Amino acid sequence: DDEDNNDDDDDGNGDDETVQVLPDNVRLVSILGSNEIEAGKDMINDVVRSVATNAKPTTNDDVIVILAPISQQELVGVRWLVSKYGESKTIIIFNNKLHPLPNELMFAETCYSVFPLIARSSSSSPSPDDESRQQQSKNPKIVLLRRFPRDWEIHIDTNEGSGFELAGSVPAVDVGMRGPSMEWIAGCVKQHMQLKFGK
Repeated sequence: DDEDNNDDDDDGNGDDETVQVLPDNVRLVSILGSNEIEAGKDMINDVVRSVATNAKPTTNDDVIVILAPISQQELVGVRWLVSKYGESKTIIIFNNKLHPLPNELMFAETCYSVFPLIARSSSSSPSPDDESRQQQSKNPKIVLLRRFPRDWEIHIDTNEGSGFELAGSVPAVDVGMRGPSMEWIAGCVKQHMQLKFGK
C-alpha cells in the first residue's frame, strides 16, 4: 500500500497552518523598505527614493492606506505621497501620530476618532491614596467622538446610572483636523454638570 503524505501538515502533528492571502487588488508594503534610514543630511533623499521604489502606487491603486506614521522618516514619506497623489487618489491615514501636522495634511478630514478623558476637580489631590482613588472612580467620564459624516460630539457619563449622554457637538469644518480644543471640551463639561446638578 502507498503511504499517504499530508503536504499541508509539515510538522506531522495534525495541525494545519492557515495562511491568509491578500486579495489580488491589495498590496501590503513598507514605505521605507527593508533598510533602516538614518536621520541626517541625506535622509530626505533616501526616504523619497525608498518610497518611490517600494510604495509607489500603480494606476490601478485607487486608495492608499498608511498605518500609524510617527517617525521623521515616515513624515517625509507621507508628505511625498500626499503631495504627489493627494489630488488623484484617496489617502487614508490610520492612527496618525505625526506632530506637528505637516502642511500637506492641513485640509485633511478626521473621519473617525475616539478620545477618552476623565474630569476631576481642580482641588482634588493627585496623590494615589485610597481616598483619591475612590474620588477618581466617581469623576465624570468623557468621550470626544467623531464619526463621519457626523459632527464632533462629546458624551459624558456622570456615574449616576444613566450612562453616557450627549453633552455637545460642533461641526467638523469649524474645528479642523485635530478636533475641538480643550477649552471647548471643558466648557461643555461645565455646562452639562450645571444643567444636571445645578452647580
